[in-house]
Amino acid sequence: MPHERMPGDGGMTSVHSQPTAPFACPSENGDPRVADVRMRLNVAHAASATPPPKAAAKLVSQNKLYVRERIALLLCERAQCGG
Repeated sequence: MPHERMPGDGGMTSVHSQPTAPFACPSENGDPRVADVRMRLNVAHAASATPPPKAAAKLVSQNKLYVRERIALLLCERAQCGG
């Protein structure tokens, strides 16, 4: 199924791939090493929300979607089908 391009989308669809909350929540009075790992996990998770510009351009040129967009579409289709 080809994806529908909208004006100004650069060929990529918007499917809420931006994280709305931290991936790993902080804890009060926790080990600073754990806090550091959580911070790095949050940074990595946020960075993976969208592909880098060069990768996005390649996906557009191949008429493909970013992996998070494909997964979101699959989950959306399953929810609508009741499966």
